[in-house]
Amino acid sequence: MRLLERILVPVGLGQESQRVVLHATRLAQAFRAEVVLLHVIPAPRMARPALGGLRRDAAERLAEIRARLAADGVAVAEPLIEAGVPHEVIAARARRLDVNLMVIGAGQRLRWGRMRLGATAERIASRGTRAVWLVRGDHWPVAPKIVCPITFLHASRRVLQSALHVTRCLKGQLEAVALAARPRYNLLARLAGWRPDEPPLLRRMEARLGELLGGFDLHNVPVAPTVLGGQDPDTLLQMLHGTNAGLLVIGATGFGVGGVVAGRRSVWRVVHAAPCSVLLIRGEAPFRVRLEASEEDADQLYREGEELLRHGLPEQAIRQLQRSVARDPMKVAAWGGLALAYERLGQADRAEEAWQQVWQLRERLWELHADAGGQPRPD
Repeated sequence: MRLLERILVPVGLGQESQRVVLHATRLAQAFRAEVVLLHVIPAPRMARPALGGLRRDAAERLAEIRARLAADGVAVAEPLIEAGVPHEVIAARARRLDVNLMVIGAGQRLRWGRMRLGATAERIASRGTRAVWLVRGDHWPVAPKIVCPITFLHASRRVLQSALHVTRCLKGQLEAVALAARPRYNLLARLAGWRPDEPPLLRRMEARLGELLGGFDLHNVPVAPTVLGGQDPDTLLQMLHGTNAGLLVIGATGFGVGGVVAGRRSVWRVVHAAPCSVLLIRGEAPFRVRLEASEEDADQLYREGEELLRHGLPEQAIRQLQRSVARDPMKVAAWGGLALAYERLGQADRAEEAWQQVWQLRERLWELHADAGGQPRPD
């Protein structure tokens, strides 16, 4: 079972690519994903001799990177070298290969702590249809602090689910952030001195945030729900700087709650100025379940169901575990997995039925063991 099947990694010939390759390696190891290396020569009309020399240099560089990835246990496809407009070639390749995610260098830090997003990275992130991991920082964060600003719109559930997958696989800590809206045109509220950080408003927002998180399987994921007063990008950026975040997971459509959603312009301001790497979710979520178990193999179905359960996907786990016990009704472990999955979904009656099956099968197996001359079951 895989959640992340294929990662496209555009790399250059400079030192910048080392950071990108490092992050792609860690992601591929965590999700057992395949890496596709791509180098784009930004000179489609260059003379053939010069273009051939650049291709040879790029081939040597990609061969070195591929060897390092393979040595780290990462599956690597045949590297690609193309000429053309970089962001157009990268976007076209992403569509053709149906990649889940693109990992790209995000630019460099300028004076006074400001960040600059590279031209290619900005075009890919703003115009593409695939999720993009924008790499900032020279080192891969260990047990990273992951921040996910959310809304109560349907699209935000996809962003939050992606943040949970990343947090679980990277063994990090997730901070789910809701931003309370400021009343812009309510004169009475202004005259009354209304502020977005008033305790009654924050308590209502905390209740809604808790209700939203309750709809997800948070098993083995440390989640800190946080409500901030204000909805401008500076509020979120101040938090990112103050918490030493390692990753920001954000949707491309906007953030904020309380009746108003900060739009794409605010998203791009945060993406440009964020002090950490950014996972930008566009269109389809990058994490798509790919099942690999044979329908005839009860053991494979059970193992896949258990893995789905570890990744916080109890509904899909139930389907695989049900197939497992259908093939082998005596498989105690699969019945136990079903009981746990039902419990996580709040289906107490079905969980109790599955636990009853577990105890009945154990009794039956002990009886068979004793009949075969084994030690009787201790009282």
